[in-house]
Amino acid sequence: MCFSRYLKLLSLASALSVATAHATESDPVLEAVENSSVVTFDALPSKCIALRQGRECFTTIKLKVKLAALGHYCVYQNNVAKPLSCLGDTLDQTLTIEFESSQKVSYSLVNQQSKRVIGVANVDVGWVHKKTSRKRRWRLF
Repeated sequence: MCFSRYLKLLSLASALSVATAHATESDPVLEAVENSSVVTFDALPSKCIALRQGRECFTTIKLKVKLAALGHYCVYQNNVAKPLSCLGDTLDQTLTIEFESSQKVSYSLVNQQSKRVIGVANVDVGWVHKKTSRKRRWRLF
C-alpha cells in the first residue's frame, strides 16, 4: 500500500517536471520579457491622496526607468500626443514630474524606433472624505 503511494507520487512529480520544462522552453510571455529592452518603469509614489472626492491631487512624481539596452525612448502621459520627456543615453534615469489630477493617470515608455509601448506606470488618485451633496453652513448664533 505504501509502495503504490510512492509510485503515484513519483509519476506525478515526473509529469510535473516534464510539463514545467515544456512550458519554459516555448513560453511566449517569457520570451517577450527577456527580449524587452526595459527592465523597470515605476512611478513613485504610485498613489496620490486628495482631501475630498473629485478634487485635484497635487504631488511630485518620480518616474524611475532602468533599461537593458541604449536607445531612443520617450515618456508619454495617457491621451497626450506630445512626450513629457525623452531619455538620454543612460541606462538608469529618474524623471521628476509635477502631478495634478483628480483621476488615475497612466504613463507609457515608448521605443521611438519601433513605436512600441515597452512599459506602463500608473498613478492612482484616492481621497480622505467622500463627496457630500449637502452644504455645511456654520452659524454662530
